[in-house]
Amino acid sequence: ALDRVPPHLRMTFRVVAGDGATLAEGRDLDELKQRLQPTVRASVSRVAASIERAGVTTWDFGDLPRVFEEQRGGHRIVGHPALVAEGDGVALRVLPTEAEQADAMRAGLRRLLLGNLPAPAKPVLAGLSNASKLALTHAPHATPAALFADCAGCAVDSLVATGGGVIWTERDWAALLAHVRERLLPTMSRVVGEVAQILAAAADVQHRLSTASSLAVLPALTDMQAQLARLVYPGFVTDTGAAKLPDVGRYVQAMARRLDKLAADPARDQRQLASIDHVQGAYDALVASLRPAARRSEPVRQLRWMIEELRVSYFAQPMKTAYPVSEQRLLRAIDQLR
Repeated sequence: ALDRVPPHLRMTFRVVAGDGATLAEGRDLDELKQRLQPTVRASVSRVAASIERAGVTTWDFGDLPRVFEEQRGGHRIVGHPALVAEGDGVALRVLPTEAEQADAMRAGLRRLLLGNLPAPAKPVLAGLSNASKLALTHAPHATPAALFADCAGCAVDSLVATGGGVIWTERDWAALLAHVRERLLPTMSRVVGEVAQILAAAADVQHRLSTASSLAVLPALTDMQAQLARLVYPGFVTDTGAAKLPDVGRYVQAMARRLDKLAADPARDQRQLASIDHVQGAYDALVASLRPAARRSEPVRQLRWMIEELRVSYFAQPMKTAYPVSEQRLLRAIDQLR
């Protein structure tokens, strides 16, 4: 640990400007990078002002380079252009890192596509059963429009993936836009159908949680309230992704199974919960140590779902997990990302 290293052997990192002035210094390099992010971003934006623009409504800026480079004051400035969801619109910005570029580009491309497509909410709603319409009223979103926008974003992300992934050229934009336009309505209908099933199951679990009164099961009830809030929240549909929505439904069903047997052996549930808390704490600490873009990376997202699979293996054994999972596997996977 750093606090056991003699002071004269500790390394201090110092960041200096072109004129020799010290911008920041410290012994924690990661913390130093985090502290300087706004300065770096502002510096890159100033250099890249020639290609940045706000109010992007369609792909009318030619091909988007993956890397932007310029020499300034004897220094090579490198940035990474991306479409960025900014306010209610889309902007073209140059970002300091590839990770930020990849993270921003997914959301920016999604919003640009949605802005160039007819809203599918009305035809999708018309095709729903009354039971599905009722289930959608349990959504945590502020308005029905917000829920359908969330579902539309999820559908577009799915179609971007089947259309070849994130694109960087004007020619690919035209092809991707046509691909999404042709398939958006049936894809969103499937997404909304999955969401309706999740919301119906979640409403049932929430009712059971709110009406339980035994103090012996209070730790389990508190845990499940927090779990449900992590699974179903405003924006959960796009965050989860179309491919993962059926698993979220399975996780909510597993909560119902847990409630079915909870009263019979609350002590066993509490022992299993201690294992979950251990893993969840390690995961939360990992996430807290990462930059925002890294928190949304696929390896970190996968850890989150592994914890849900571990819950299934503990609390709903008759239900199958998607893959083998254990507390030890999870802790090793978390350690590998530290």
